[in-house]
Amino acid sequence: MRRFQSRAVRERKSGHRRRLLLQYRRLPIIALHVALIALSNYLAFWLKFDGRIPMNETALFLNLLPWLVLIRCLTFIPFKLFMGLWRYTSVLELRNIIIASALGSLVFYGFVHGYLKQIDYPRSIFIIDTLLLIFLMGGVRLSRRLLSMTRHLEGGRKVLIYGAGDAAEMNRYDPIGFVDDNPAKIGQQIHGVPVLGSRDDIARIIDVHKPDEILLAIPSASGAQIRRILNDVVAFKGPIKTLPSLDKLPNNRVGVSQIQNLSVEDLLDRLPVGLDLGPVHDLVRGKNVLITGAGGSIGSELSRQIAKFQPAQIILLDNAESALYNIDNELKRSFPN
Repeated sequence: MRRFQSRAVRERKSGHRRRLLLQYRRLPIIALHVALIALSNYLAFWLKFDGRIPMNETALFLNLLPWLVLIRCLTFIPFKLFMGLWRYTSVLELRNIIIASALGSLVFYGFVHGYLKQIDYPRSIFIIDTLLLIFLMGGVRLSRRLLSMTRHLEGGRKVLIYGAGDAAEMNRYDPIGFVDDNPAKIGQQIHGVPVLGSRDDIARIIDVHKPDEILLAIPSASGAQIRRILNDVVAFKGPIKTLPSLDKLPNNRVGVSQIQNLSVEDLLDRLPVGLDLGPVHDLVRGKNVLITGAGGSIGSELSRQIAKFQPAQIILLDNAESALYNIDNELKRSFPN
């Protein structure tokens, strides 16, 4: 009994430490945003007055800066700009930066000219400040993402990608080239990576470029097509990976997280098994659903399938923050309502 109690106590303490860590980690992020807000506002004055800010404008800047910081921080909160992993910055987050910055400027404009009656506060400052803040906040996030991508590429495994369609766009690997049977693509480049040849050239390409892995980036390929490709690379001793079939991809979207080892099932042509979804829909619709282990392969797939049945809300629970962030963003994109 004592053993179970001590284990429960340790788990509670561990959970408490994790929550404290997340809270304290957010403080430097908030401090950085405050610094960027102050910097963009100062640069707006500096640009407005060609680097020679009059004393009365300097006093105006300093007096109203605390109010500007407060208003902007409050408008950032609904858009969750103090949260998120910057190494996964997406277009959605950049959109939120633009909207939050513009909204904060509108509120600050109304506060300065409507409430405080500070009509001598230059109107052009609001526009310049907004543009600079969007540039600074977006630049910081994109820099973090580029740094993360650079680290991945430095330690990345060289991969030869079979298939040069949309599914072949990857950023965690170091692609040495594509193989594709479309003659129009041979000799071209995709994101700076060359299409080295067709299936007939694959033995030579492997011998010359010596990839660590081969990725079959053709989600629509049948089992027979995959077997023919494997016959061409039978001498290759490294791992061969693939992507799930299109019916297993959410909204036919492909990402690095879907890369998996080639399995026996990929070589078989199987007919889909029908399932009566009516009872499942009745069970889930309008309910609050908690999914534990939501960042794992089974939990994330459950999240995608359950989201289709119109629950009131889905609560995702996992101790893997990166995986949880990925599935949360995916569901927001796929099911915005």
